[in-house]
Amino acid sequence: MVELIIVMTSTVLIFSIGYANYRGFQKRQHLENAVRQIKGDLRLAQEMALANRKPMDPPGNSCETNELGGYIFSKLQGYTPGPPKQLAAYEIYAACPDWARRVLVKGPVYLPDSIDLADFGGGNRFLFMILGKGVDKSSNVVFTLSFVGGGVANKTITITPSGRID
Repeated sequence: MVELIIVMTSTVLIFSIGYANYRGFQKRQHLENAVRQIKGDLRLAQEMALANRKPMDPPGNSCETNELGGYIFSKLQGYTPGPPKQLAAYEIYAACPDWARRVLVKGPVYLPDSIDLADFGGGNRFLFMILGKGVDKSSNVVFTLSFVGGGVANKTITITPSGRID
């Protein structure tokens, strides 16, 4: 009987430790996937600006008749647990030639549940300028992503004034 109690206690202890470690791993992967998603979309906007490529859709958009100013990354909203729940989201626009005459290129893109994108200033948007001229900010733009509820270190993405994405 004592042996059975020892075995059961050991099993419960090992399971508890393993589950806690797995949960932490799962949160870290969740956050890392959001970082990869945003970096990929930032690189898309950057590449389109470098190539001075205008969007073709929808037909008749303002980019067909105006000069391309660049591509805008714009945060729409942060995460709110609710009710109602609101996921963090962003959009990418072509500025033809400015914010007033923009064309939606991608979005809204919603981040996974429980991931928050903190405000990064400047109206929560910035512009990748055409032909490798960098961004329209004189200092680094720093995105901070966090897992709501904690338990995981925050991740940052930095865009330098020259347009480098770290």
